[in-house]
Amino acid sequence: MSRVLSGPCDYAKIKMKMCFIDEKLERAKDRKAFKRKLKREREEREQEEKAKNSAAPSS
Repeated sequence: MSRVLSGPCDYAKIKMKMCFIDEKLERAKDRKAFKRKLKREREEREQEEKAKNSAAPSS
């Protein structure tokens, strides 16, 4: 079932497709990293607010 590559055109198509897939993977990674970063920042903010709230009544 293997297809013989007929010249540089097929090779270019395959290369383009692979680049496209790589790009999609990179974007997915970036999106995951971005979401993790947002989540971490939100958690830090919540902790700071809790600290402020617990410190406010005592003062």
